[in-house]
This record gives sequence, structure tokens and C-alpha cells, in this order.
Amino acid sequence: MNIAGIPIEIKGSALALLLLSAIVGNPLHIILLFAFITIHEFGHIGAASRYGLVTHRIELHWYGGAAIIPSVGLIPKQELQIALAGPAVSLLLAGIFAAANSLQPVSVLSDMVDINLMIAAFNMLPIFPLDGGRVLRSLLAMRGSARATLISLRIGLVVSIAAFIALDFALMPGILAILMILFNYRPDLMKE
Repeated sequence: MNIAGIPIEIKGSALALLLLSAIVGNPLHIILLFAFITIHEFGHIGAASRYGLVTHRIELHWYGGAAIIPSVGLIPKQELQIALAGPAVSLLLAGIFAAANSLQPVSVLSDMVDINLMIAAFNMLPIFPLDGGRVLRSLLAMRGSARATLISLRIGLVVSIAAFIALDFALMPGILAILMILFNYRPDLMKE
């Protein structure tokens, strides 16, 4: 599938989650979640295009999505703007749906507010590969830290472990926290 010339790859894990939600109940929330994750990723794509970066594709997985954009050679300010663009889009959508819901309360509008707020909040956690991890790294680099990636990876590791503990080792969030812990403890990146 392509949207605005950008290929959208729906990975098997995302399809499995959609199928599971259809079997056990109403898949509307999962469909909305993936639709809003895709729109969130287009926020990153729009910001990246300002710097001449070409997006290869958007990938949708069971745990979220990613716009595949080469970022080699970006200065920290550019990385910051690109990282903040996705959450900004999610917050804008939440605001629009909240305003519409205040005029005419409808449960699906309330759900759309919640979904977009959740996407924005989750993505702003200071954990790689989330937007918050990229924001943290770019802010550290703008302050002159030559070890911005190393510091942000270590902070992401601590936050991932804390999230795992705080979520009381719940199954799905726990699995996601473990993946984040593994991603943030990459010795090859720790040698910066």
C-alpha cells in the first residue's frame, strides 16, 4: 500500500494483532491506532522533507510504527525538529478531536483523543528508538555533549527498566519494555 507516494509496510505482527482483535472483539481501536500511528509518522516525514530527506517507507509493527528516513549528517536541531513533529501531529489531532467531542460528545471521538494522547505520550519517553530518545540525544548534542548518544542510550536503559518494573511485569507492556531494554543496551553504540 502507498500513501502520498510512501510505501506502507504492514508487518506480520501488526496483521496478527489486527486479526486477534477481530477474533476477540471489536478491531476498531486497533485500526484507529494504526491509522493514527501512520499519520504520526507522516509528521516526521513532513519535517524530514524540509531538509531534503527522502522517506523509504513506513513500517507498522505490533508495537508501533517507524518512518524509515536516512538521518546521516543531520545537525541536532534538525533531528530535534523531525523527532518532535510526530508527537506534535498526535497532539494536534487529540486537540481537534477533543474540540469536536466538546461540541457533540461521541464515544469514538473520545477514543480518538485518548489514542492520540497515548501515541504522543508513549513516543516522548526518553528511550530509543522512540521520539523522546531522539529528542534527548539532540538536546544533549546541542549543549555540546560529544557523548550524546551514549548518555541518551544509558538514560533510555534506566527508563526502560523502570517502566518494566512500574508496569508490574504486565505481559504486552513488559515485552515492549524488554525490547526497549535490549535496544538501549547495545554495546556497539556504547563505544561512542
